[in-house]
Amino acid sequence: NFLLKQEVESLRCQLRSAASSTDELAALRAEREALRKEAEEVKAQSASLLRNAKALQRSADEAQALRAEVAKLRSQEQRLQERLRQSSEVADANARLEREVAELSAQLARAQTEAARRSSLDLASLGCLDEGVSRLQELSASLDHVLAVS
Repeated sequence: NFLLKQEVESLRCQLRSAASSTDELAALRAEREALRKEAEEVKAQSASLLRNAKALQRSADEAQALRAEVAKLRSQEQRLQERLRQSSEVADANARLEREVAELSAQLARAQTEAARRSSLDLASLGCLDEGVSRLQELSASLDHVLAVS
């Protein structure tokens, strides 16, 4: 009887041990499932972060390209402003020279009229006017050349 009780007790211990192992196995399986879900979430978050990082890099590259384009446009604008300023100066000089040419032409016409009226030409006076007209023609040609280059 004693042996039978011992065997029954041994079987009960084994049964409790098996039940405990079954509970432990179920707990381990539940933990494994929780870890698998957590790993999937981490993987999804990692993929999302990677996509965001790539999008940020594209944005940074685009911003850098836009900065370079802005710098290029500013440089171009400065060159155009300088050319505009030079053109304005040349146009002002041209207008001034045209006024001087008109004034000298008027003076020459008056002098020629006066000379014809007097029937005696003052050659020194006309020579001086001719020199002035020649000089203005040279300046006008130089100005035309500068305008053509600009």
